[in-house]
Amino acid sequence: MAIWGKKTDEEPSGPKSDSPTTAGAMPDNQNNLAQLTQTLDQLGILLRDTNQQVIAYLLRRETEQAAAAVDNAAAQNPAGQTVAADSDMLAAVLEKLNLLESRLDSVSSVGVTKSENVAGEGTPADTLAVALGQISDGLSTHHETIAAMLVQLQQQLDGGLQHLATLLQPELPDETEAASASTGLDWQRAVLGPELAEHPGLEVQRRQLFDAALAADAGACALVGQLLVFRSAAPEKTPPVLKEIGEAYYRWQPKRSAGTDPMEQALADWLTKTCDEAGIGNRIELVHSGERFDASRHSATERGVEISQVRGWIVLRDNGKVYTKAAVDVR
Repeated sequence: MAIWGKKTDEEPSGPKSDSPTTAGAMPDNQNNLAQLTQTLDQLGILLRDTNQQVIAYLLRRETEQAAAAVDNAAAQNPAGQTVAADSDMLAAVLEKLNLLESRLDSVSSVGVTKSENVAGEGTPADTLAVALGQISDGLSTHHETIAAMLVQLQQQLDGGLQHLATLLQPELPDETEAASASTGLDWQRAVLGPELAEHPGLEVQRRQLFDAALAADAGACALVGQLLVFRSAAPEKTPPVLKEIGEAYYRWQPKRSAGTDPMEQALADWLTKTCDEAGIGNRIELVHSGERFDASRHSATERGVEISQVRGWIVLRDNGKVYTKAAVDVR
């Protein structure tokens, strides 16, 4: 697209001046025109390259958007390599536009100089200055548009990366839940001691016990209370507490069969071990439903020959004799 008239070697008509200023200005003007022509040639090449890059970008953008709509590529790759490629292309175009603007600034300064040096109005330099101003305004608009597109692409890229980071980041436990879990473990250690609180096979039973205690279950509350009494009592005062712990346990977990519950056995073993470590020789003997009633070892409110429900365990002395009988129901 031509923005100026054909170059001619004819001298412009008009009165000639022999003044030194006018005569000296003409060679300078010719040099400026030669420089301007060379600069505009370079500007034309840059404009052509820039237009080709913009067109290539738009075609590529539309093609990739159509492909993304078909195979839902955006859902497979939120961050997207396409966004990064678009960002690189736009950055290259923006660099070209910056170069064009710098060239236009130099060309505009030359045009202004010619307009000042060449006498008269409506000279090619004036026409060139107007045209260059229009080109500069157009390039500024393209510059702003592409800069805005770059910002949008960067935001999309940041959003995709943030989404990907969110997906890859492991979920952290809620602070309240973590604090509650820590508090629960501390309570278990305080009531049951480290050995039972960390026993891997009693996790379900421990949770049931403390959930029942928090729900104000009488048997669970009695068992927790008696265990705290046992852990805080002097060694010589622990044997009577063993009977109370057994009755509280079966109040919480009634026993009507011959089997042994893991929590029942582990608790009896832990109590016996604790007594041994304190120098107390008492032992615990478990009772099972279906066993024959023995008045020397069992106590019942009714008469019968067979144990139907266990309500306590037998506490033995260090010599094996009965210290306290087991409370039972009979039939």
